[in-house]
Amino acid sequence: IEFGYFQGDPIKSLLRTYVGEEAASKRQVLNSSSVTQDDRGLRQLIAAGCYHAAVNLTTQLLTVYGQGEGRAGHPSKHTAHSIQLWFTRLALLVKLRRYSLAEVECEQFGQLDAPDLYFEFYPELYGGRRGSMVPFSFR
Repeated sequence: IEFGYFQGDPIKSLLRTYVGEEAASKRQVLNSSSVTQDDRGLRQLIAAGCYHAAVNLTTQLLTVYGQGEGRAGHPSKHTAHSIQLWFTRLALLVKLRRYSLAEVECEQFGQLDAPDLYFEFYPELYGGRRGSMVPFSFR
């Protein structure tokens, strides 16, 4: 799955355009590099309403799973955590009204019934656990 473009701060861009660089440089908001690079940082960005930065952080976190930019068509292993990150990313894209980007990224999952989306596909990780890793709310 290919990731979309980097999500910048739209308010800062507007300030730069209409008020000037000085006003834009004074705007300080959380971004993906100013929080911890984990779920806690992602929750912090979402709680602060920094959705663009949260999308950027999901890009970085999914790269850890080999599912980052440039990995479309390459095999990758899913985990319950990586699936949850995808769900969060897609929800954020919809929240930001980036429907076409969300659609493109979601298409790669098909009907969410591929064998690699089930616990049984990874017996070395999940033992005898059965069922889909995809949460009902993702479906």
